[in-house]
Amino acid sequence: MAGGVYDVNLVMRLVRVFVASEEDTDAPSERMWKVGRLVDKYLDEISQDQGLKVSKFLAVAESLPDSARDCYDSVYRVLDIYLEKQPAKEPHMDGDNPNGSANRGD
Repeated sequence: MAGGVYDVNLVMRLVRVFVASEEDTDAPSERMWKVGRLVDKYLDEISQDQGLKVSKFLAVAESLPDSARDCYDSVYRVLDIYLEKQPAKEPHMDGDNPNGSANRGD
């Protein structure tokens, strides 16, 4: 598993299959809410992994439809934990320009 401790790809495949099986239902199901809570607990677990890429973390967080959660408080909490655990990166001295030359619009 490159870049992290957890097999996020496996979890993503499982969630994708589950969501596809639930697409035929009109109203949010109790099963979808349960899976939503389970995915949020998984996010809590993987938020500690310093090797996990942001794209993978966000893919898990966004893997469920809005109907799977009644609120996003737990997602915001684990996102905060995830960002705190990531190694700090040095900002560029001149803002967004990584090559070191200032772009003043001249």
